[in-house]
Amino acid sequence: SLDLNESAPVNFEITETGNTMSWGAYALHPSHYEVYANGTLLYSEEWAGSNIVTNLDGLLPAGTNEIMVIAYHISGHSVNAIAIATVTDTTAPEWTVAAQDQEITEGDPFSYQLSAEDPSGIAGYAVNDTLHFQIDSSGLLTNAIDLEAGEYWLSVTASDQFGNTVEVTFKVTVLPASPTGDGMVWILLALGGGVAALLVVVVLFIKKR
Repeated sequence: SLDLNESAPVNFEITETGNTMSWGAYALHPSHYEVYANGTLLYSEEWAGSNIVTNLDGLLPAGTNEIMVIAYHISGHSVNAIAIATVTDTTAPEWTVAAQDQEITEGDPFSYQLSAEDPSGIAGYAVNDTLHFQIDSSGLLTNAIDLEAGEYWLSVTASDQFGNTVEVTFKVTVLPASPTGDGMVWILLALGGGVAALLVVVVLFIKKR
């Protein structure tokens, strides 16, 4: 004798645990059973010949999933039953590392890697200031144009496949570039010229006296 009855359909949130399906089953000489989701084998276990309880925690994507159990008799005969497990995803992504304020010097390129995770995967990233910055599908934030000295407050959003989002705000500070090379020479010349002019004024003043 070999019997297997389908489970009642189940519904659960993708991050929930303790999600099972119960299948009425019986065999006098059982062998094992297999559990499939959407045609893909999830796992196989030895069977004691009584009701089968299948654990689905962390095994299914969001959406409607066809769960099939195949129960085997020791002789090799088998029976199967199918039921539906509906998984929802209303959970927002999470940042894998908290964003920190950034600082660069004017003229230097800007690059900052952000990263979020989600059970259904990250669909994309977006940044509020698209005039000065750009962000790619991996979360790499870079400058879109040369950045002038100043402070830039940025909000970056990560979205999953179902429109759930998480946002973070941080500051990018661009420090003024220090004068170097020819620029420093001109500054010194200007300072020297100013001192010379001051000396001329002092000498003329003394002569008039």
